[in-house]
Amino acid sequence: MGYLFENAEKMDIQAERRNTLMEKQRADAAEKRAASAEEKVVLAEERAASAEERAVWAEEKTVSAEERAASAEERAVSAEERAVWAEEKTVSAEERAASAEKRAVSAEEKAALAEENAASAKTLVRFILRNFMNQCKEEHLTEEETKIRFRKLYQIDETIPEEYFKEV
Repeated sequence: MGYLFENAEKMDIQAERRNTLMEKQRADAAEKRAASAEEKVVLAEERAASAEERAVWAEEKTVSAEERAASAEERAVSAEERAVWAEEKTVSAEERAASAEKRAVSAEEKAALAEENAASAKTLVRFILRNFMNQCKEEHLTEEETKIRFRKLYQIDETIPEEYFKEV
């Protein structure tokens, strides 16, 4: 009977290891997604700035075209066509800037979700640690023995902060 209990305990420990490893992988993936989302936000902001620069350039070109049209009556029709073209280009640039802003907002929302996922992963680690600590209390282990057993069991060096142990 003792042999069966030891095997069951080993299987429980192995399951906990797998679960902890899966949660760590999920947390790592969430952090990667957050970093990717932040990069996308920066890229979207750069695109928006570039679109704004193009809009300013197009507006300056429109003013220049209008001044040439006023000074040269012979080329008035051609200058008006260039002004209309520049205005269309300005509107297009403004639409692209608005689209870039929407993408930036979406990227910020994704970053917030990634932060929530990371917080959930931390909560899960704390939950696992709390359960483990309760099991060790039932076995009447000291706090230091508990920490050593936990780190050996989950093959963790010093990656779990001491504050997690204090919270439990």
